[in-house]
Amino acid sequence: MQESSLFGQGLGEIDGWYLENLVCPRDHLDLVLLDGRLRCRDGHSYPVVEGVPVMLVKDAPETLNVMSASLAQANASYVSSGSSGNLYLETLGISDEERKGVLRLAGAKKRNLDPVVSYLVAATNGMMYRHLIGELQAYPIPELPLPDAEGQQLLDIGCSWGRWCFAAARKGYQPVGLDPSLGAILAAKRVAQQLDVKIRFIVGDGRWLPFKDKSFPAVFSYSVIQHFSYEDARQTICELARVLCPKGTCLVQLPNAFGLRCLYNQ
Repeated sequence: MQESSLFGQGLGEIDGWYLENLVCPRDHLDLVLLDGRLRCRDGHSYPVVEGVPVMLVKDAPETLNVMSASLAQANASYVSSGSSGNLYLETLGISDEERKGVLRLAGAKKRNLDPVVSYLVAATNGMMYRHLIGELQAYPIPELPLPDAEGQQLLDIGCSWGRWCFAAARKGYQPVGLDPSLGAILAAKRVAQQLDVKIRFIVGDGRWLPFKDKSFPAVFSYSVIQHFSYEDARQTICELARVLCPKGTCLVQLPNAFGLRCLYNQ
C-alpha cells in the first residue's frame, strides 16, 4: 500500500497522495495546497474537508441534486474551521424524516454501524434493502466482478458510502472512491477507518474527473450513469476513457432496458 505524508494543518491537512495525483478538473493543471485549499495556477481552488478534497466544478449543471449543497457545505466548513462531528445531512439526498433517523442513530450510546450508511443502504444496495433502513446490522459489501489484483489502483465512480471500494480492497486493489455527496464520502471515510482499510475518497463529478490522463489501470462504476442525461453520460464515458491506462479494465454496470424491473417501470 502506497504511503504518503500529510501536508497542511488542521482542516486543510491532506494526504500527500492527493497532491501527487490530483489535477484541476477544469484544465488538468497541477495543484498546490495553499491556505487549506487546493489551487491551480489558473486561479481555480477547491476546499479540503476533514482531509477530503472537494473537487466539484462550481456552476456546472447538476447530475445529482446534492452537488450544490456539497460545495456550499464544504466552503462553509472551510471558512468556519469545520467540525469532525458534522454529518452534512443536507448533502445526502434523504428526506427530513430520514435525517431525523440518522441523528437518532448518531446519538445512540451503542451502535456498531455508521448512521449515514444505515439510511443510504436502500439507495445504494437496492430496494430489497428497504426494510433494513435504520436497522442495518452489518455492512453489505458485495463481491467485485473483477479479477484479483496486486496493488493496482481502481477508481470507483459514484461510490457513495464505498461498498464497491471495500469490495475492491478485499481483492487486492488500492481503491479511490469518488462521489458528489460530501456526507456520503465522509461516511465512507469513517467506515474505512472503522474497518481499518486504506481507501482514498474524493468529492467529485464523473464528468470532470480530477485526475491526470492514463492514471488508473481499472475503472469501475455501478448503477450510476443511467441516471444522467445522454450528454452527461457521454461526457462521463469520455472522462473514464481519458483516465484509464492503456489496456486497462473499465467495467460500467447499467440496468438492462428489458430487465423485469425496467419493464415494470415502463
